[in-house]
Amino acid sequence: MVCCWATAALAIEDGEPFDTSEYTIDLHQGPVLAGSRVVGLAGAYAPIAEGVAGYSYNPASVVARVPWSTSWFDWELDGGFTLPTSVTDFDFDNNGDASFSNSAAFFATGGLGLQFGDFGVGLNLDWQLYQVETETDVLNVTILRALLVAGYSFLDGELLAGLGLSANNVGIARAIADVDTDEERTLATVTGPAAHLGLVWAPNYLPLRVGAAARLSLPASQVPDAVPECAEPDCFEDEDGKGFYIPDDTKPNGRFYLPRTISLPNEIHAGVAFQLFRQLNQGWANPRDEPSHHRQVAEQIERARQDREAERERLINEAKSQGKDVDALEESLGRAEDQIQDLEEERLDAAYGSDRQRRLIPYQTMLREKLLISVAAKMTWSTENGVGLDSFLEHQEVERSGEEVTIGPHFGVEGEAWPGTLVLRGGSYLEPSRFARGSARWHGTGGLDIRIPIEWGVFGLFDDDTTWRLGGAIDGTVRYLGWNVAFGVWR
Repeated sequence: MVCCWATAALAIEDGEPFDTSEYTIDLHQGPVLAGSRVVGLAGAYAPIAEGVAGYSYNPASVVARVPWSTSWFDWELDGGFTLPTSVTDFDFDNNGDASFSNSAAFFATGGLGLQFGDFGVGLNLDWQLYQVETETDVLNVTILRALLVAGYSFLDGELLAGLGLSANNVGIARAIADVDTDEERTLATVTGPAAHLGLVWAPNYLPLRVGAAARLSLPASQVPDAVPECAEPDCFEDEDGKGFYIPDDTKPNGRFYLPRTISLPNEIHAGVAFQLFRQLNQGWANPRDEPSHHRQVAEQIERARQDREAERERLINEAKSQGKDVDALEESLGRAEDQIQDLEEERLDAAYGSDRQRRLIPYQTMLREKLLISVAAKMTWSTENGVGLDSFLEHQEVERSGEEVTIGPHFGVEGEAWPGTLVLRGGSYLEPSRFARGSARWHGTGGLDIRIPIEWGVFGLFDDDTTWRLGGAIDGTVRYLGWNVAFGVWR
């Protein structure tokens, strides 16, 4: 019976075909799939914890203020992708079998962050697409991970805390291989949640930053009612009540068994970052807690408007008592008021610009030269009844994944080699295998950003003197090569 799944472990041995849904997909991610800066730094990002790219490494990133963030409200939009040619013919999941990566089609990530004073909220999406071909069908398997984070900054930015909740979904859709159509039909979906938390200690005027983050997922035994969403007539519950399957004559049992649950395994990221030459932590004072020229001007304008309104009422009442043309007077006063308010708006804009320029001085006068060194480690817990994506997608034969706790060190270095023009990155990390037949492998990473000396404010969205950057990163090891290209504002 389906209700009894949680009490029985996956009894079949490695290499035997699935005949049950009592297993969990271990969604462990070995290679670093992220923005170019994170890849270039070899994933040693938990202590750096800046920007949308850092959400999945440390949720406290959502409230990290950078030196050029000067206003009470700020925002960031970020994204990236890995092209199919960068993963084809490589062993993506490090199980010792390079054939699985041939079905890997696309990897993309993106997100949005909003900051309101000391509070921040953000959303990050990771999307992966795999294709599994049968004799008559093509199964499109998508993995979507949506992470919602929120955080708060304490002590003028010296202590950052963040929390997050992620929803992880594996969807399976069928497309007919011999029909020229882009349409597909959803067959089944499997979901699983995870909780995230993170902390960063960034002491002002010290050249170091310490960060730690944890991700927690419930084991399958704690969610006994979890079952895949199965759509008939393409997906069925078997007669023995062992689970749900999609008929597929190419699989060992003639059935493509779906997992009961999916799991992002429990993880802890922790590390420390040091920076030489340029100050690493500059703190962030809330503009609403500081003296403000804009606020002073706004208060003056408000008092002046109240005085003008009182004078307007007096003049109108006087005109009425003297039998004068009140409509003409109101029209004249209205035109004068519009002109005065236009001038007041100009004063407010000038005052805001003055405040912003004052708060930008530390950023504009800081040293460009820097050498950032980040050292981190990732500890990944075991997964109950876990199997790898290869086992699920390609073979439908048991290959256990995540039976043991693994630890992988990450090292990254970043420096502005040509001040104001060129940033270089490099690093290395150890990717432990989650499989018995796999072995750990060392990755080497590199990346760069080049400033494009063309000023463009994107139709007023940015300052008129904004310049841009073009960059990228590469990550290589045995049976794996990944790369990406980046474009954004030069900082």
